[in-house]
Amino acid sequence: MDNTVLIAFIGASIPAVASIVTSIMQANKTTALLEERDKTMKEQLVKIEEKVETHNNFGLQLARLETRVDILERNRG
Repeated sequence: MDNTVLIAFIGASIPAVASIVTSIMQANKTTALLEERDKTMKEQLVKIEEKVETHNNFGLQLARLETRVDILERNRG
């Protein structure tokens, strides 16, 4: 192999390796960011589910009270 070809090959390999390393580092950063966002969204979802459950229980209690009021009104009349 001629020295010129070897030098050209090494010269071309350095930026290629640097590009690959940069791509891997960026992919790792993106993965970490997405995992953090996923964790945050899951926490928010749990909070929303708790609020929905509280709301649903309130609705059931209100329906029971309305039924009791109806029964009491019928018994009065």
